[in-house]
Amino acid sequence: MDKEYFTLEDLGGKKTLLRPDINLPLEKETLEIADDTRIREILPTIERICQTSSLVILAHQSRPGKWDFTSLEKHASRIGELTSIPTRFVDDVYGENAKDAIKNLDGGILVLDNVRKCDGEQDLKSAEEHSKNPLVRELYPLFDQFVIDAFSAAHRAHCSLLGFTWMLRSGAGYAMDKELSAIEKALNDPQRPFLVTLGGAKYEEVIPLIPKLFERGVDRVALIGMPGNLFLRAIGKSIRGPFTSDQIKEARKVYANYSDKIELPVDVATDENGRKEVEVDSLSREVEPLDIGKRTIDELNGLIQRAKTVVISGPAGVYEDAKFAAGTRDLLNSISGSSSYSLAGGGHTSSAIHLFNIKGFSHVTTAGGAFETSLEGGKLPVVEALKDNFKRFR
Repeated sequence: MDKEYFTLEDLGGKKTLLRPDINLPLEKETLEIADDTRIREILPTIERICQTSSLVILAHQSRPGKWDFTSLEKHASRIGELTSIPTRFVDDVYGENAKDAIKNLDGGILVLDNVRKCDGEQDLKSAEEHSKNPLVRELYPLFDQFVIDAFSAAHRAHCSLLGFTWMLRSGAGYAMDKELSAIEKALNDPQRPFLVTLGGAKYEEVIPLIPKLFERGVDRVALIGMPGNLFLRAIGKSIRGPFTSDQIKEARKVYANYSDKIELPVDVATDENGRKEVEVDSLSREVEPLDIGKRTIDELNGLIQRAKTVVISGPAGVYEDAKFAAGTRDLLNSISGSSSYSLAGGGHTSSAIHLFNIKGFSHVTTAGGAFETSLEGGKLPVVEALKDNFKRFR
């Protein structure tokens, strides 16, 4: 498919503004960086830009009112350590100190302070409306181009993500382009059979998501984790969970419409002084599943091996506990070892892949909301802004 947005290869200029998502996990006591994965993911973009351009980074950390809402000074230090490119931080976003630092930047990297300190940053508006914000008005004349490398924030119509696309030639960084290409291949141009496995702790969003998946050509949906528990409860199995009567009723309707395409666990693992596996059809009392059982793993493995495209979002249970890790670990190993095009999404899924040191997925994304929106077939505001910029600036 022809690209609908600019990439780094299409851009050129002496001064570049980069908007990544480097919202990082921090240590609560010290506010030190606990995991720098998101910085490491954008290093190729940073290094490519710095070959020909001075680079200014505009990003956020958490949001006002949260304990980890802090400056980006430590982020700047880590970027400098990882790149060996001269990197400095300025305690300002678009005031005189920031603008002077940008004007005097001649090579290297400048990291601006937390953009969520700015009024209107988290307002939900169009790119044109955001372009009138002082953040954009004060900064855009200082740059030749704008690069977004923030797929995990692509579902947010925030000022720093959209506003500059209205004023500057804008493109996707390497990480963003890689994410979009992987999702395009898996979700919009899949090889069949197409299997989607949904798990994790969230279950409310799964009820309306399932019909949308079948509408866009998914062949089978396997439900594990809390979504699996909800649907088992909906069809009368003795499963305990925090489900409302309305959620159970809606899940029952969805299952009635698509029962021939939905795979549910046939056995589950509970905690009874250790792991105990039990068939869902033989439950005599309510239980709280913490993992899927071996029969379910075997059945899903058969589906995985026959599929040509597999997407997984969410673990099968409490994988952090070794007693209940088997379902998540075995399914991820099965998918990664198959010949299918495989896409894993969501923070907990990528964490499990890292924990079990699993290799072989075609693509793994840490994105949550943006990945979920893509699964639904919804439009991502940041991607739409890049497409519009391509039409106006090409």
